Amino acid sequence: MCTGTSVKIAVIIALAAFLFINGCQGKPATDHNSASSPAGSSSPATPAPVSETGAEPDTSTPEGEIAYQMTLIKKGDTEKLKECFTPRLKDRITGDMVKQAQGEVGRYTIKELVDSFEISTHGGKETAKIKMKNGRTLTTLVKNGDRWQADTIWFK
Repeated sequence: MCTGTSVKIAVIIALAAFLFINGCQGKPATDHNSASSPAGSSSPATPAPVSETGAEPDTSTPEGEIAYQMTLIKKGDTEKLKECFTPRLKDRITGDMVKQAQGEVGRYTIKELVDSFEISTHGGKETAKIKMKNGRTLTTLVKNGDRWQADTIWFK
């Protein structure tokens, strides 16, 4: 027979388990997708949902832009991929580079490619430095209108 204290403990454990499962959904307790302002204050960034229905990811967020670029690399769509890069890099995106990137990108999940990102301002433009799970920088994105564009070439 349970005592009042035992019931309270069981309820607390069940509630904690429920909150953990529904709140974390397998993610680490730390917030890997935090955005920092240039002044140093932090606020959580909105993660971009990668559609399970096959719709294109939301390119208005850094994670969504990387997911979109990943999709284009996997498809081998060089022309659309060029649009994902800043003007200074567009001409450097070639079919051969995309084929090389296909071999690399297939080894990673979106969560491994975008483990964290830091938002800041550089040269009057909003930027997002994308860090991979292994600690390396994947790219730096630059906000151009309502979407992000890569300012470095992946895996180079």
